[in-house]
Amino acid sequence: MRLKATLIVLGSILIGLALFFGWRGLDFLMFTGNSYFTIREVKISTQLAVSEQKIRDLTGITEGKNIFSFSASDKRKALLRNVPNLSEVTISKTLPSCVEITAIDRIPVIKIGTTNFASDKEGNIMVIDESQRARWSSLPVLINGNERIHAVPGQKLSDKFLTALYVMNIYNEMDGISFHIEQIDVSGRIYLILQTAENSREVRLVWEEISSHDNIRLALKMASESLAQPNAASLIRLDVILTKKSVYGI
Repeated sequence: MRLKATLIVLGSILIGLALFFGWRGLDFLMFTGNSYFTIREVKISTQLAVSEQKIRDLTGITEGKNIFSFSASDKRKALLRNVPNLSEVTISKTLPSCVEITAIDRIPVIKIGTTNFASDKEGNIMVIDESQRARWSSLPVLINGNERIHAVPGQKLSDKFLTALYVMNIYNEMDGISFHIEQIDVSGRIYLILQTAENSREVRLVWEEISSHDNIRLALKMASESLAQPNAASLIRLDVILTKKSVYGI
């Protein structure tokens, strides 16, 4: 009985091995080793974040390789991981011999201090290289007083920096705002400070009062309406106080 059981187990193992290696051989003959599925065309659509050649180098996807020799999903994840300035990548295969790669850039909404870094609207930190600086020169700047902001491409903004980004995002969504934000300073303990391009005046928002998007929107609306008044031309600072529903200017 024991011998019979052992033979059954060994037989099952041998059958399993035969099926495994048989399938691998069949897969090679039909797909991965079949010249019919050799890549003959790689279509690449890219913007500024990464060149066509860099995409080829990072993915290893080139003409002459087998279309089944790689995972499109794995290549996509690797490309996004290695190029923080990309917001999305699609890699699609069209049998028998075409691969199409589309890379979409992140769009910066605020620069980070005196560095060459910026953040997109989701808080993803990216690099603004030499070729793009002129294009994004008018972006507002995020500062923390005189302290240097530690930013790492590929990571995300957090805490008070993320709140400042929310303010910037909501400001960009609103119509008819009477002032232009040039700089956001998060160094204050009580106030988030918006420095405007007009006469370098400050608009100060209470940290505790801008805990929601609705409150941020209301605070910006109150500041805009106040600065639009004829007597606001001489003001150098406005404190927006939501709890009192008022704006104090000096």
